[in-house]
Amino acid sequence: MAVVTAVTPSTYARWRSTTLGRITEALEVGVVFELAGDLAGRRVLDLGTGDGTYAMAAAQRGAAVTALDSTSGERPPLQAIEALLADPQTTPEALDATLTRWCSEVDGPIREDMAAVRRIRLFTGWFRRGVAFSEKASGYDIRPKAVRPSKQELPGFVALLRGHPGLEMH
Repeated sequence: MAVVTAVTPSTYARWRSTTLGRITEALEVGVVFELAGDLAGRRVLDLGTGDGTYAMAAAQRGAAVTALDSTSGERPPLQAIEALLADPQTTPEALDATLTRWCSEVDGPIREDMAAVRRIRLFTGWFRRGVAFSEKASGYDIRPKAVRPSKQELPGFVALLRGHPGLEMH
């Protein structure tokens, strides 16, 4: 019997923290955005966004991005979009409204999690690069939640976290 483990944003972060993950990610990101071309002013739908790396990178390149990782009814995003597109009653406006609603359902829990974060330490150096999220406003946190973004992902984290009242840049 196979054991299936849930893939979460932290799963992606762990993968990218490995040597093979960093190499694979750098190659994939390069190829995807080379094939996509200039994204300035374009709309991008990132289905199965995971931790949002590609969505953030597309937004940095000037795209209006909708990132979707789960939908109502426990359907995978692609199946849910296909069902919407197959319905002759679905107008572009209805599609936008549905995607916006789904994104708010995903975004809500993220905002709730971020509300609990009192302090974010962002390390932008070459050797010391990472993001540590702490529920403590000051002092040393023995077990902060942390991720190690790739060099290419770091600007996305900076843009995403800018303006957080507890952000410390190092």
